[in-house]
Amino acid sequence: MSLADKLALAEQKAEKYQDLANDPELSLPAALWARNLARSYRAAVQLGQKAQAYKDQNDKALQATLARALGTLKVPHWYFQPDGLAESAPLRTFPDTSRAHTSFSVRTPVSLG
Repeated sequence: MSLADKLALAEQKAEKYQDLANDPELSLPAALWARNLARSYRAAVQLGQKAQAYKDQNDKALQATLARALGTLKVPHWYFQPDGLAESAPLRTFPDTSRAHTSFSVRTPVSLG
């Protein structure tokens, strides 16, 4: 049974037991029992909705991660194009860092005393 099916079932049971609890011909102990069951099913519905939202969010993230890893990610052509450049313009590239200055000097602390 999927999460959506469980959520729908909990909603139906919450409504059923709430209707039962509101029946004026029901004894007080039975009405309290039905009310508590309805409240429990409403809480289950709330948790189910949270779980469904979390699952939906993580499914999208998982699909994107797998698509990137497998190289099947469909990215629109404009995603890599800077604004205002023609289709034939080259994509943005990183600057050449092979000639970057990487040396540094170490300073020794100066005593003031």
